[in-house]
Amino acid sequence: MQTLLANTLRQSTDNFEAFQAIELLKNIAYNHTNYNLAVKSIYLYIDNPSEAFISSDQGYSRIRDYYDPLWLKSYQLLRNTSQNTWVETRKVNDSTFSSLNQKKIITIFQKFSQSISSKNAGVIVLNISRNNLLAKIKSIPQIKNQTIMICDNQNQPILVTGKQVVMEQTTIDKIFKSEDSLFHIGSRSYIATKRVVSNYKWGLIILTPTQQVFNRPTQLVFLTVMVFGASILIGLFIAAYMTKTNYQRLDAIVKTFQSAETGKHFPQPSPQMKDEYDFILQNIITTFVEQKFLKTQLAEKMYRLKYLELLALQAQINPHFLFNTLKTIYWMNLAQTSGKPSNVSRMIENLSDILYYALGNPEKLVTLEAEIKNCISYIEIQSERYPDKFEVFWDYDESILENQVPKLILQPLIENSIYHGIKEKMGRCVLKIRISLHNDRIKIAVLDNGIGITPEKLKEIRARFSQKTDSSEHIGLINTYKRLSLVYNENFKMVIRSKYQSGTVVFIDLPRNFSAS
Repeated sequence: MQTLLANTLRQSTDNFEAFQAIELLKNIAYNHTNYNLAVKSIYLYIDNPSEAFISSDQGYSRIRDYYDPLWLKSYQLLRNTSQNTWVETRKVNDSTFSSLNQKKIITIFQKFSQSISSKNAGVIVLNISRNNLLAKIKSIPQIKNQTIMICDNQNQPILVTGKQVVMEQTTIDKIFKSEDSLFHIGSRSYIATKRVVSNYKWGLIILTPTQQVFNRPTQLVFLTVMVFGASILIGLFIAAYMTKTNYQRLDAIVKTFQSAETGKHFPQPSPQMKDEYDFILQNIITTFVEQKFLKTQLAEKMYRLKYLELLALQAQINPHFLFNTLKTIYWMNLAQTSGKPSNVSRMIENLSDILYYALGNPEKLVTLEAEIKNCISYIEIQSERYPDKFEVFWDYDESILENQVPKLILQPLIENSIYHGIKEKMGRCVLKIRISLHNDRIKIAVLDNGIGITPEKLKEIRARFSQKTDSSEHIGLINTYKRLSLVYNENFKMVIRSKYQSGTVVFIDLPRNFSAS
């Protein structure tokens, strides 16, 4: 761009290439003035005999024909000095033909050197409309009697807005150099905020009267004290009233309980009570005490119901299993005509152990060791009934065997895996029982690779967990879930996951330290 400007200003301008170059440079300068309304015009000048330059408003111009010729003299005075940037406050006519309507502008000069050497080549002149810049600054919200001052790099005031404060140049220099913020100017004191901005090292000073700064906080402090005092008085009054009212109500409650403890007749609500709250409170207390005996009876009935339901659920497993086992023994006894009753004797012995274990106290917790031993007896019976049909793997650490759980929670899950998963699938299957401890929780998983459960049937089984009826072919799963609900309430988890033709897994999560009482 520098080369284009030099060729345009130092050569003939009556050809098409020169005209294109002038228009390009003019458009570049004009676009910058268009972006910011505070910018009035931009001049691009390179030393040439004709003193020609490019302006953003008229394009190619000569200084003798232009309405603003004085800027070139300022440049020529400082052209050969080391100062590359300076600022002037000037007055400029609106046009060449009129000198009556002059406007104040702020002119910034920026010299530039040649591309190859450091020799000065020309200058860029930026004219800022003082009125437009003032309008922009005044649009910013300001404190009353606040003064905003913009200074050049020599601390000379360029622009002052707000209340005019008469200051000497030494005072301005002192403000920029000092680290203090409080200054006395004339008969008044000000808080000065200063900052050096832009690449031209311009300075910004904001002077705010100390009275205006501290006036609003003083008013706020006074208002806060008044509101705080009023709040304390109102709070004391409300506290006294509420204390008296609450004392009267608490006294009535105490007297009512004393009457209930001594067996005296409960005081009847007075028709002349002060408000509806007294009537409601006394009726609630009276009703609560009178129904205390009924609630005690209801609690006893619920305990009996829980105990009977636990017995019923447990009994529902035993006949079901006993029937299948006796049927198996019957068919095996017919098959063993050779007079070798070892298998039958072993099944009868295992069955006796299982029945003795199952018919014990249903609410008594047993150790995992006893529960596993019972399951092993059950699996041996099923192994005789389904020889070479499945293989069992146990995965647990012996350190967990002393932990207690409700009895008969493993055997129904194993029975469900054998009857509904392994038996229905062709080939030899695998049954795995895994027991572990994790964060004071007992984790149990019973896995098989049997026939699995269809999604529809699995959805039905999960729905039956919350139903009262137990009619289902997967009675062992539902029975176990209901017994765990009676023992642990909601402090347990039982999850069933299955994929048809792939297998089923049942997860149980129980608290480790639990008392059956």
